[in-house]
Amino acid sequence: MKIAFLALAGIENSTTKRVFYIAKELKNRGHKVDFLSLNWIAGKGSAGKGDMVVEGVRIEEIKIKDSVFSVFFIGPIKLFSKIKGDLVVLSKPLPPHTIPFLLSNFFLRKKYVLDADDWEGIGGGASYSHFGWFKRSLITLLEEYVQKKADGVIAASKILERRAKDAGAKKVIYAPNVSDIADFDVEENKKKKLKKEFGINNERIFLSSGSHSADMVVNGLKFFIEGFSRVKENFKLIIAGHGKYTE
Repeated sequence: MKIAFLALAGIENSTTKRVFYIAKELKNRGHKVDFLSLNWIAGKGSAGKGDMVVEGVRIEEIKIKDSVFSVFFIGPIKLFSKIKGDLVVLSKPLPPHTIPFLLSNFFLRKKYVLDADDWEGIGGGASYSHFGWFKRSLITLLEEYVQKKADGVIAASKILERRAKDAGAKKVIYAPNVSDIADFDVEENKKKKLKKEFGINNERIFLSSGSHSADMVVNGLKFFIEGFSRVKENFKLIIAGHGKYTE
């Protein structure tokens, strides 16, 4: 099967990394993979660095301007000529690349799966939390529409899984963001320094990391802490990240 991935900005973007590793695994399993990065903020200091090959996966960057004309006309035209896969994996339900994809897909008629890493409009995501109720309402309608019409939705959290089902998604796959820290290559001296800084002896360590700018993330952490309060053994929970709710 040939699969086209459509993500935002450059490979350094956290969401792009998430779907990048899905693309890499599918490529390793013998599927033909195209990875497209629709960079609509190229002129605003985004992480996009043009076409590149990362760990065997070729990433093609498509640059469009941050304007209504580009989102509704230039973007769809460029995507129409680039999307060749039998299935499209769309990363994040954000307007700047969701709208161009939906318009181009009206003619392409490709099946698509949405990787719903964020739910920006009603989740209080950093990208749109400063918008007024009208813009946020439009974004919410778009997010619900794209999930309802998708052939499947990949949800990164139980909250997103529930919201995708509430939006009428046909199929929802729960694939959380996790890391095996045993794979991290950290110098022994740095490990000792961090252990001393956090007062770590022989306890088990649990690490939560991410942005603390969104209401949804902070509310999720409250449940996380409440759950860990019931654990009887000795452990340390380290919450790393930054944002307006850090304190």
